[in-house]
Amino acid sequence: MSFPEQVKAVIFDVDGVVVNSELIFLNSATRYLERHGVHPKLPQLTRFLGKSEAYAAMTVANEMLEGRVTPEEAREGIYGEGCGYEELGHLDPMPGLPEFLSWMRRNDMPAAIATSGTAARVDLVVGGAGCLDAFDVIATVDDTGVCKPDPAIFNVAAERLEQQGIARSHMIAVEDSANGIASAKGAGLYTVGFTGSGIPQDVSQADVVVASFAELQALIER
Repeated sequence: MSFPEQVKAVIFDVDGVVVNSELIFLNSATRYLERHGVHPKLPQLTRFLGKSEAYAAMTVANEMLEGRVTPEEAREGIYGEGCGYEELGHLDPMPGLPEFLSWMRRNDMPAAIATSGTAARVDLVVGGAGCLDAFDVIATVDDTGVCKPDPAIFNVAAERLEQQGIARSHMIAVEDSANGIASAKGAGLYTVGFTGSGIPQDVSQADVVVASFAELQALIER
């Protein structure tokens, strides 16, 4: 898919794009597995990024720990109190994002969110980063009941932008995970792989890859 001749809206993932929150999960999951005698390699955990807590907990319990714990116990051990998630409401936005969002606003370019997280989590994380008001459209798992890589969440965000008169061919999606990229492409969106979080992930299926929002802005402006 070629880069849109004119970009009129941008749809953002949250974790790893709006805020660098994925390290919290990676560190918590690593600690939990190590307490149970398993020493995971990074790709074994990054495959969960963009998916739901329930899916990650079920896979950790049934596959990685071979049924020695229940999915409920795994979920509590990875996501429960004291696992580091109290930091979520105090994270800074990704470097360069506030400037990019301001540039979008000056150019009358709507910004949207498409996340496998809940609306409450968006309020906590994006609100805590101080940029919730910059987003005109927010689509979450609450709208769809299914997580990425299913395209439903990106379809909801794109449909809401279409209601504002923007054609899908003039939208781009920004994603940092393989699951998110599959979701965005499944919704028919030109997809930008974002590597600014510094967490190695497979972005090979993206239409283009950028390491910063300044680089993305330059692509849109050229």
